[in-house]
Amino acid sequence: MSDEPHLPAWSGPFVAADRSSLRRATRLDAIDRAWAFDGGTGRGVTVAIIDSGLEVDHPALQGRVIESVAVEMRDGEPAIVKDEGVDLYGHGTACGGIVLGFAPEAELVSIRVLGPDLKGKGAAFLAGLEWAIERGCDVANLSLSSKS
Repeated sequence: MSDEPHLPAWSGPFVAADRSSLRRATRLDAIDRAWAFDGGTGRGVTVAIIDSGLEVDHPALQGRVIESVAVEMRDGEPAIVKDEGVDLYGHGTACGGIVLGFAPEAELVSIRVLGPDLKGKGAAFLAGLEWAIERGCDVANLSLSSKS
């Protein structure tokens, strides 16, 4: 093995000898949903939506939410608690709807880490992600931002 670190193609210099490895496998106008997903439906995949919650009765979620929890901060420490299946802002439900638009047979797990003002603590985000991993979720969606 080489002592040099393995880097993705886009991080290397664009010199003539290296450019051939960057060629697309197909033309851009041939890339569509069928090409990208190859018939994939999400069957057998559990997606954690770590956000403002999921409104489990929303028609866009198609009854695909199998569990809802929230991360509550108690004395500065995060605690995972069962949740009623509500979305305090609407953003989590929108994210879940997008996931199901691409993978309609996926199962969703709601992990509410944000409050009605779309604010939360970094410790809550981390606790939610750790819980999703421990639970065995295959994919975690965190469409979050930070001031710093």
